[in-house]
Amino acid sequence: MIKDLASEKKLAARAAVESFVRSGMTLGLGTGSTSDFVLEEIGTRLKDGRLNNIKGIPTSFATEMLAKKYGIEIVSLAEYPTPEVAIDGADQVLLGTLSLIKGHGGALLREKIIAAAAEKFVVVADSSKKTDFLGRNCAVPVEVLDFALGAVQLALSASGARRITLRKTRDGKVFYSDNKNPILDCVFDEISSPQSLSDTLSSIPGVLENGLFCGLTSGIFLGISDQIEYFSG
Repeated sequence: MIKDLASEKKLAARAAVESFVRSGMTLGLGTGSTSDFVLEEIGTRLKDGRLNNIKGIPTSFATEMLAKKYGIEIVSLAEYPTPEVAIDGADQVLLGTLSLIKGHGGALLREKIIAAAAEKFVVVADSSKKTDFLGRNCAVPVEVLDFALGAVQLALSASGARRITLRKTRDGKVFYSDNKNPILDCVFDEISSPQSLSDTLSSIPGVLENGLFCGLTSGIFLGISDQIEYFSG
């Protein structure tokens, strides 16, 4: 049977909003297709009166535009440095440790800043994102200062990256994040120690952030067919 991953995402998004979002909150708003379902659910509840006065700190320009469409008031991290809850998707989840790979949508730097700043960081995902090893069939994005690109690529290879790909747009141009930085997608295969690798990547001069999210997640809502499972530390 072919899984309806969009329905799984929508169920997980609805469960996360129902469980964690209350009127008057300031939220960190993630980026990507799963986060879009979170915004849609918040918008529905704002429209029908189940929620009111929701402020959001977006992690990308695309998220900002969609949040405005759904009636969420946009604020900055400077104004609200500790959002009560951040809700975001993930590209891969390791349920035992609540560790993640994120950043395939290109917003990993802002997403990690928001995840670390929030009182609670909640992840929503469909069943295809579950893995026994981070890095299995999933590259780790690394956001890099453009000036340092060549040197960083050499250092990443020395750190164990088996393949490094400069991310490009569909028309073949170099992809730049909203922060105007390029992203290198790095294949490490199975990552035995995500925190150790994250520390190594972050220590490379010119690396601005990497897509390994370790020790940040409060809980994960995982959509599995027509059911929701919740995992917490």
